[in-house]
Amino acid sequence: MLTLSLAVAAAAENEPHYHNGKLTRYEIGPPSVLLSRSDEERLSSGKPVMQAMETGIVGARRLLMVQDIAAPPNVVMDRIMDLAHYDKMVDGVTRNVEYNREQEGGLQRIKTTYDIAVLHMKMRYFMEHEYDPEKRCMTFHLDYSRRSDIDDSVGYWYVEPGAGRASSRVYYSCECKLRGWVPSPVYNVLTKEALSKATTWVAKESVKEWRNQQQNDGLLQFVTGPPPDSRPTLSPDSSASGVPPPSASSATAGLDGSSLPRRARRSEPPPPRRRDLNSRRGPFHVCRVRLEGWRGEGAGAFLYSGMWGEYGYGRGGKVRRSPDEYRRTREADAHATLWHTFTITFHFLYATAL
Repeated sequence: MLTLSLAVAAAAENEPHYHNGKLTRYEIGPPSVLLSRSDEERLSSGKPVMQAMETGIVGARRLLMVQDIAAPPNVVMDRIMDLAHYDKMVDGVTRNVEYNREQEGGLQRIKTTYDIAVLHMKMRYFMEHEYDPEKRCMTFHLDYSRRSDIDDSVGYWYVEPGAGRASSRVYYSCECKLRGWVPSPVYNVLTKEALSKATTWVAKESVKEWRNQQQNDGLLQFVTGPPPDSRPTLSPDSSASGVPPPSASSATAGLDGSSLPRRARRSEPPPPRRRDLNSRRGPFHVCRVRLEGWRGEGAGAFLYSGMWGEYGYGRGGKVRRSPDEYRRTREADAHATLWHTFTITFHFLYATAL
C-alpha cells in the first residue's frame, strides 16, 4: 500500500505542485520548548532528547529533537548549510543540486533538488531553504512552483552556543506528508526515525569537521610558528614591559667570570657549561655580545655554544689557538688561518642575519 501510494506521479520541474502548502511553515527564531532537569542530564551524557513543540494551532504539536554537539555553533551550522554535499553526509540522499539562490537583507533563500532512495524507492522533490546566519536558524518547505513526489514537507534547524567554547545545542524538527493514505503508526515511526538520523549525521559531521580544523591549525602553527603577538619581545620602555632594555653590562654578562642561570625556562634552550664561556677572547666574544644585545642571553649563549662545538672550537672546553697564536703562525700555517678566518666570518654573518 505504501509503495503504491508513493508511485502515483513523478516529479516535474516545469509543472507546479498540486497545492501551495498544506502544512504550517516554521518561523525563523528560537524554538518554544522547555527542557526539564532530566532532559538536561540526558543531554549532558551525550544522548538526544525528543520533545513536543507547539505549532500555534490548537491541538497540533510537532516532534522536536534536541542534542548537544562537541563543536562550535559556526561549525555545526556550516555542516547543516553544506547542501551540495548532503549526498556524502546524509544517508538516503543520492543527489542535492542547487538551482536558485537569492539574498534579501540578511536572509538567504536557496532552492535545491533532492533525490532520495529509501526502501528500494526513489523520490525527487524540490525544497526551498530560508537561512538567517545571524540567528543561526534555517527553515525549509517545498518549492510549490515545481511538482514534487511528496505531498508536502516543512522543517526547522536552530543552533545555539553550548556550555563551552566548542559546544553547541542543536534543535531539529520536521513534518512530512506523503501522497495517498499512510497508516498513522507507520507515519509516526518514519517521523521519529527521520528525526534521529538527522541529528546523528549532523553531530558526526560537525565533530569530524571541528577536529580537522584543529589539526590544520596545529600543523599551520608548527610550520609558520606562533602568531607574532604571542612571541616574546624586548621593549625599550622598561616601565611598560617590566623587562629592562639590553645594556652593555647585560650584554657582556658571563664574560668576566659570572655564570648564566643554571636552567633557563622550558621554552628557551639551556645555556652552555661555564667552562665554555670563560677565558674566551677574540671575535667569538664580539659575536656573542652582539647576539645577546639583540636576542637575549639564552639565545646568544645557545648559538655561541652550538657553533663553537660544531666547528671544533671547544668540544672539551679548550681553545686550540688564541688570536695571538693565529697571527704568529699565519705564515707557517696558511691553510689553518684561511679556515679559521672563514669560520669567524661565518659567525659574524650568522649573528647579523639574526
